[in-house]
Amino acid sequence: MAMILFVDDDELLHPLVGKVLQDAGHNLVFAADGERACALAREQPFDLILLDYEMPKMTGIDVLNHLKMMRTGLPPVIMLTARGGCRNRPGLHQGRGAGFHRQAI
Repeated sequence: MAMILFVDDDELLHPLVGKVLQDAGHNLVFAADGERACALAREQPFDLILLDYEMPKMTGIDVLNHLKMMRTGLPPVIMLTARGGCRNRPGLHQGRGAGFHRQAI
């Protein structure tokens, strides 16, 4: 059972994603913005972070960079986006990510 942080400003996704992952036996904590995600990551360790790329105030890349500066041993991070054309998104291929895979959900 994993402790997962799900970060997305579209709060309508929280119950949907929550049900799927909780039914699979995982514990979920939700954050609707990057600032809250950073605060939660300071308070407790997570096994996985699911992070929206495009959010107001702090983008997913901003959050990822902040988390990397804040602590060592960052858990795996999966960056999500509802928008196409991810290959040209700033930060995804500049030494900030381990890989890229486009998958429709």
